[in-house]
Amino acid sequence: MKKIFYLLFCIPFLLYSVDAQNLSISDPIVISDGNDDRACASSYKISDACITFIAPAGVELSFKSNVDPDIKILNSRVNGPIREYILAFNTDNHYHNLDRKIEISSKESPLPLEITPVLSPKMALQFVISLIECSQPLYNDAMKLYAEQRYDEAKELFDKAQKCYDAPLINEELITKLQAIDSIVVWYHKAKESELLLDYENAALYYGKIQTINSLDKKASAKYREMTRQISYYCQKYFHRAEFFFKHKEFEKAQILYKRMLEMDCSGKKDTCLQKLQDCEKELKGDKLLEGVFTYEFGISRHQKPYLMLPIGIHLGKYRNHGAGVYWSLTTNTEFFNMLLKDYPKAVRADIGMQLGLNVRLVPKEVTKYFPVWLHFGAGYHLMGAFTYKNADEEEIRYEGGDLSAEKLKAVPYHVPIAEAGMTVKITRLVLRYTFSYRITNEEKRNYVQPFMHSVGIGVCW
Repeated sequence: MKKIFYLLFCIPFLLYSVDAQNLSISDPIVISDGNDDRACASSYKISDACITFIAPAGVELSFKSNVDPDIKILNSRVNGPIREYILAFNTDNHYHNLDRKIEISSKESPLPLEITPVLSPKMALQFVISLIECSQPLYNDAMKLYAEQRYDEAKELFDKAQKCYDAPLINEELITKLQAIDSIVVWYHKAKESELLLDYENAALYYGKIQTINSLDKKASAKYREMTRQISYYCQKYFHRAEFFFKHKEFEKAQILYKRMLEMDCSGKKDTCLQKLQDCEKELKGDKLLEGVFTYEFGISRHQKPYLMLPIGIHLGKYRNHGAGVYWSLTTNTEFFNMLLKDYPKAVRADIGMQLGLNVRLVPKEVTKYFPVWLHFGAGYHLMGAFTYKNADEEEIRYEGGDLSAEKLKAVPYHVPIAEAGMTVKITRLVLRYTFSYRITNEEKRNYVQPFMHSVGIGVCW
């Protein structure tokens, strides 16, 4: 009897199930058909039948019946590696012919077992309940889906495997795979967003991360190769464009592209880009160094003898090594200040004006640093003051100086456009400037307005 018992108990452990159920039950073993009163416990009634359930010691069972509101458990005991449950069922006339269904549940099993025994008084049956491997088959099926990039379905099976009674045996692997799937889903989303924004280096980074977790992901592998091809294409494109800007002295634009190439980690270009960025920085720093210029201007006046050098104005400008700079000048003469003081005999040909212009370096800095000469040219507007008076014949005569009362003088302003060109030289921080100006006049103004003007300036740069 003992040999039969252990044989019946051990054989079901060798069986495997492919569904989610992790308990199995054997066919019923008839211990007594009603003739042996000792087949069940001694405390059961004559009209009862009993069923013995044998399960592994670590499995706790619960029972429900559609016929018996309260199932009588005559005995529940652990005997070595097994646990026995002896249950009694009423089989008198009222219960004998009913279709009895008994549901067997366990916290280790997601699905209950169900049996439909036909019982009669004093009958004794025995069932052997075995644990079936649960988590590993689910894990294996999930891994197949994982390899096929069916991540949602794989996650569902991994979740089911975690609920199995034997999940602790592979719990670490389950947690790792669930975390991997969560990461892959996030990285696919970020990779697609980066790709839409043409951010191929980040897209390649995310597809590469997916490959490190799941080397069988063919889609991620193909997308990674596609992104690296795009990066290579744009690296070449950016490099040629950056070199073009560098050659044509557009260093700020070149800097942007060299930095972009470093961000993209362009293969074989890192050292070149770093060197070019240093060169750009030096050139831009050199361009900005001492480009500000201030000079005090002097001009030659032919109207005061002996042709004194008279102060005529100030000049401010930006003189760059690359590209064009701008300048601004304000000019006047001593006659203008005399006019303000109402010293009219000394205010003939009062003059004030303003000029704006551009400047460029004649010889590029790359050719020589010892010839810092700039050509400047510009245009402006001058206002010249003139006076007239009436003689004895009531004719208007232009005032050229002399003793006349201010009441007899009439102001006649002349509007004069001007064009100018010249050269500027920097000697360390000293600046020398020469300008030739031409005043555009008509026949009426020509005898009064000096058409040509030469001026020199001296100042500093910073």
